[in-house]
Amino acid sequence: MRFGIPRSPSPSPVRESARLRRSSSFGLGDSGSDTSYASEEESGLSSSEDDDAHLPTSWRNTASTSSKSQRTPLKTTSTSSPQKANSTSTRQLEDAMASIRLRSQYNDPYEEWERNVRKESFKAARKNHATVQSKLHDAREAATTRDEERFKAHLALQRSELDKHLAKLREKVDAEKAAMMEQLKARETALWRNIDAAIAMDTKKAESKWAAEQKLRDEEDKRRKDEELKKRLAEESRRAEEEKKRSQEEAKRKEQEDKKRKEEEEARKAKEDMERVEAEKKAKMEKMAAERGIREQLGFLSAQDEWWTARKMMANLKTEVMPVVKNKGGNSAELKSAWSAHRRQITPKIGQLTENINDINRITDQITHIMLLPPSGHNQSVYYGLLSSLAKAIIEQAEAEVSNATESNPALPIAQVTFNLLERLDGFGEVLWARLVTRTGGWAVPHPVGDADYDGRKWANQTEWKKANGYRQMQANDGSMVWETEEQYNSRIAGIMRVYFTVLGIKPVRQPLKGAMWQTPMFWRWIARLLGSDGGGRVMLEKSVSADVLAAGLQVLGSDAKAIWGNQFVKLLALVYEGVNNGFGDKSGAKIGGSTPEGSAARVRLSMEIERIMST
Repeated sequence: MRFGIPRSPSPSPVRESARLRRSSSFGLGDSGSDTSYASEEESGLSSSEDDDAHLPTSWRNTASTSSKSQRTPLKTTSTSSPQKANSTSTRQLEDAMASIRLRSQYNDPYEEWERNVRKESFKAARKNHATVQSKLHDAREAATTRDEERFKAHLALQRSELDKHLAKLREKVDAEKAAMMEQLKARETALWRNIDAAIAMDTKKAESKWAAEQKLRDEEDKRRKDEELKKRLAEESRRAEEEKKRSQEEAKRKEQEDKKRKEEEEARKAKEDMERVEAEKKAKMEKMAAERGIREQLGFLSAQDEWWTARKMMANLKTEVMPVVKNKGGNSAELKSAWSAHRRQITPKIGQLTENINDINRITDQITHIMLLPPSGHNQSVYYGLLSSLAKAIIEQAEAEVSNATESNPALPIAQVTFNLLERLDGFGEVLWARLVTRTGGWAVPHPVGDADYDGRKWANQTEWKKANGYRQMQANDGSMVWETEEQYNSRIAGIMRVYFTVLGIKPVRQPLKGAMWQTPMFWRWIARLLGSDGGGRVMLEKSVSADVLAAGLQVLGSDAKAIWGNQFVKLLALVYEGVNNGFGDKSGAKIGGSTPEGSAARVRLSMEIERIMST
């Protein structure tokens, strides 16, 4: 900060006019001194008279003598004696000493005035600065106070509004609570009235029975001694404890035997299923051997070939793509980072789907942008890794949200997004199909799972075979892993297939989707295969999930299929209806869906769907 220094009100001292001296203060002649030096010396001598009052008496005399001697020019004669010369030299030396003393103690009035002016100026500047700072501080304090008052007023207003809103909510809650309490009170009164009546009735019966038994016990107690009674009771207690322990051991042993027998039964049934599958596959392969050439010319794959292709595609994803994007080799950290970042963007968007067409188009565009990543696109491994993650998210969404019990089609939003992505993303059809076939255990083809994988490798154990059939394990309350129930399995598979059937039913605007498995005629092939033409057959029809999946397919595409294929589809429905109500026409009496409670319930739904289609 710069300060302005005001001029001091004190007047500047006026120096005496410099007068030329005719002789040096050291008693020398004026021949060797210039005008400026003589003027300075005269100025010093002019102020010496004011300072004489402060000097000692001897000094004042000496200074007076020196001053007078300076005004009198020295006269030098060549005829002076040596003593007179010495006296003159001594006097000049004393004059010089006196002049030096006067000059060393001289105080210039102008310099003193200048010092005083500087002090007064800085004092005035400091005072002005302090005044300005005080005003600024007061202004800031006032502004802060105003802001705080405005904030407090705003806060008070908000608090008042919030209190009013909370008061309204409390009144509403209190009213609802009072109504609910009245209902609960009336219900509790009625309940306790019924309970009291039942207790009174049971009490009366118990009292009558107890009175009769007590009468008999009293008569018997009179005939027995107290000691015998205690001994008998002790013996009965011991026997009861032994019986209880024996019963617990027996129940535990029986439970273990039942568990072992159930596992053996499941293993036997699985083995029989695999043998039946292999036998049916062998018979069908012999039957289709003559048609293989025609199928290859038309580009039609058998159910087994489609299952093998999907399983092989899934194996390639697990062994070649996912290890790279997960950096299991330790040399693809950048690819893992890119895959993880984009996967975390894709998965939540699938869960945000609603029936609003604008939301469906927006989410489709966002996922497409993430997958294609203009301008250069993803690395190939990252791209296929993201396709696999996208397919997994779609299938898991279908498992979680799509239910068989709803009248509307909850699969439509996820199916529409899937259809849009199949149109836009290259390779997504093959990846999604591989995921779909693997997750449903062959029901998407349909094709039963035999005793070996696509490469001919036998299943290592029953667990691997059940996983290949689409079963999933869950964690129980005790921390152990248990298989999902038949009902959970049926509901999950039917939910996934409902989404698949909905995709088949969507009419393309420009051209059909790539791949026959994503086109509407696949629905006819799917039902025909399930009924035994190729791939499915009785082994699959006797499973309870077959009726659930058939019901889901007919609910989504039954009416459209009847309109497309007409009487041929009606004949197909008649065949299914016969299998639902009368069975397969053999001595076993087996029906579509099997004999389990889940299968019976699914047959009812399937029968109702067929009747609905035929009535329209």
